[in-house]
Amino acid sequence: MTLMTTTDTGELAHAVGEELQRQREDRGWSRPALAAWSEGRANARTLITWEKATRSMSLRQLGDASRIYLIRPSQLLARAERRIAWDPDLAVDLAVLAVTQLDALRPAARWAREELSAGGPPFQGLGTVDLARLAGSMSPQHRAPDHPPVHRITGTPMTPTETTHTTPIHQPTDTAKPWWQRPVGTNPDRVNLAFLLDALRTAKNSDNRDVPCVKFAHNNELDAALLLEAQVPDAGFVFRSERSFLDRAAAYLVARQGISSIVVAGAGLPNIAGEHDLHSLIRRSEETNRTREQTIARASVIYVDHDPLVLAHLRTLADENNGVHVVDADPWDPHAMWNTLYNTGKETPGLVSPDHDRVALLLGGVMSFHGGSRAEAAQVVQDHLARLPANAFLAMTHLLQPEHPDLAVQALEFEAALQRRGPGAGTGTGTGSLATKAQIEAMIHGTTLLPPGIVPAFAWFPDGPPTDTPLCGNFTAAVLTQKPGSDRDLPEPPWRSARP
Repeated sequence: MTLMTTTDTGELAHAVGEELQRQREDRGWSRPALAAWSEGRANARTLITWEKATRSMSLRQLGDASRIYLIRPSQLLARAERRIAWDPDLAVDLAVLAVTQLDALRPAARWAREELSAGGPPFQGLGTVDLARLAGSMSPQHRAPDHPPVHRITGTPMTPTETTHTTPIHQPTDTAKPWWQRPVGTNPDRVNLAFLLDALRTAKNSDNRDVPCVKFAHNNELDAALLLEAQVPDAGFVFRSERSFLDRAAAYLVARQGISSIVVAGAGLPNIAGEHDLHSLIRRSEETNRTREQTIARASVIYVDHDPLVLAHLRTLADENNGVHVVDADPWDPHAMWNTLYNTGKETPGLVSPDHDRVALLLGGVMSFHGGSRAEAAQVVQDHLARLPANAFLAMTHLLQPEHPDLAVQALEFEAALQRRGPGAGTGTGTGSLATKAQIEAMIHGTTLLPPGIVPAFAWFPDGPPTDTPLCGNFTAAVLTQKPGSDRDLPEPPWRSARP
């Protein structure tokens, strides 16, 4: 089975070769050093034919190349597909492939038999994901050489920063939880939501244009972000508008509502410039709006996350003297999270005091990626509200199903692309789902909805009129709501005696 030749899918072959060359050059490896490191799997001449696409490449060779160049087949094909916007027209006769006796095609024959036994059609199209999976299965497993290739300039050994797709680094310990609730960590087979959002960040350059502003994202998330934006133009604006709303809501709550503790659940990664982090924005808001009586009081900012890699980055922001804290807790497990924040059952007080603090909870996009049903997601928000003290505020964003029929169709396309490319990619049950206004109202049932209500995030009291807002900006909703206080907190009318 030949994957590509210079006559039928030459564009893809050249794109794969260019990506292999880029991978080698980015690592500082020369072809002879890489050939020597491969321990006979490929010589320098073979590497040249792969990089220049002068000969055809089989699926087995694609798997070999991925191991030699230390890049997963899925990553390699995704980058090549992105280069040329490849639309494959490949199909395979599963019935013929299933009975082949060729040794080189035995893994592919096994795959064909599995597809047929599962009730699949006899003719099946092959996309890059299928090709990557076949390439991984057809290439034999090799032990990694003891000595890595040598940098072509410095002459020092190069330790690979990426692992192949057959070497899991992180094994989640929360096996009792569903897969979508377990921290991603360094698992190379999953897309980390926080790093995906980092890959979609932009900033203004000297010409006042939006340019990518990526700090932490890995190749997994960079590829997913590029493919997502290739399918849905300006898809990153959806998530950037959520973050902007949370910044504006937090500044308002501190300046106008006297909030003393802000809990950021599912905090994500820090910004590339520290002055854009939430606690820095809050400090500037306090300085601008401070009255004479507020010379000392500062709102504490508590970043909450459950992913070990995200926590490692967030802890660089922690500053107890400045009221910035980082807590390891799961926002999808409200009772455990609030027990940690309140330090329930222990003598020492927690970071939040339900009896003395005015609290605000920020749920920025967290519930959109809850893998359960709509009712289960609503119950999580209701559990958060139940643990919040009276008169507390909730600022929340959620992917929105617009009511306008034309927008609704495009929003569903965005949801499908996000589930294919986002945190649930490759699982068959991707996360990242839209909610209607009625479903969002069910989440915040029992609270007082503050103006302007449930609106697109970019339209929630923007800093000036929005300019050049892309259509997909309507695919996420923002809401600010308040938990009502007890009637006992209300003053009695002058004609009625005071309550005992």
